[in-house]
Amino acid sequence: MPPKNKRVKAFAKFFQNHMSVSTMNWIIFAACGLLIVSSAHADTDAFNSFGPGNTYDSGSVFFVGKSGPGSSPIEQAAQFTAQASGFLSTVELALNRPGNHTADPVSVFLYGDLNGSPDNSEQTFLGSVGPAGVFPQSNNAVATLDVSSQVTLSLGTTYWLVLKPAIPDGLTFWNFSTNTVGQMRNSIDDSTWYPSGDPRIAAFRINVMPVPEPNSTVLLSIGLAVSLLLIRRRIDRNTEM
Repeated sequence: MPPKNKRVKAFAKFFQNHMSVSTMNWIIFAACGLLIVSSAHADTDAFNSFGPGNTYDSGSVFFVGKSGPGSSPIEQAAQFTAQASGFLSTVELALNRPGNHTADPVSVFLYGDLNGSPDNSEQTFLGSVGPAGVFPQSNNAVATLDVSSQVTLSLGTTYWLVLKPAIPDGLTFWNFSTNTVGQMRNSIDDSTWYPSGDPRIAAFRINVMPVPEPNSTVLLSIGLAVSLLLIRRRIDRNTEM
């Protein structure tokens, strides 16, 4: 018997002695699962109002929080239409703190759209994040929020990204985009939304993880399962030689 066949037979015997049929089946299913996960593409932009190199208007900001003693806390909302479908993975924001102020966090929400304004009955809390730079020195510092909850965006659907102060007396600046035109709203009662009066929107980026198409996932799984079953049968035949 050639040395190569001996090695194949020895490996087959070892594999058969240490792997039961049920274990082999679990390996097949696990491999299929890994293939399904790996078939998902990398994160893609569902919306982006940053300029090249994550730049934005360093001198113009929207207030999130209290602008002074005795003032009402301000919430800001930016409208966007999803340019891709998938699970929301990260939200990147042009957030800066005032030079003489602490780094106060903001709470980030995703709202639905109702007649061109945030829909208060359809809101999802995404998480909290603090400013990444200092106003007015920064023009490309980006605060990144990793979204842990499973939130799905649909291509062509309009949403609102809403920022609220995360602490009672907090104040954070959300910088304007350089030249992206869009709709902004603000609220001081967490209910009524007013136009901002500026044609530009704030600078932010929405990233999603595309969901693999069902047909592709099924075909990949079947192909891998058949391949592994054929390998197992070949091993069984080799052990009988």
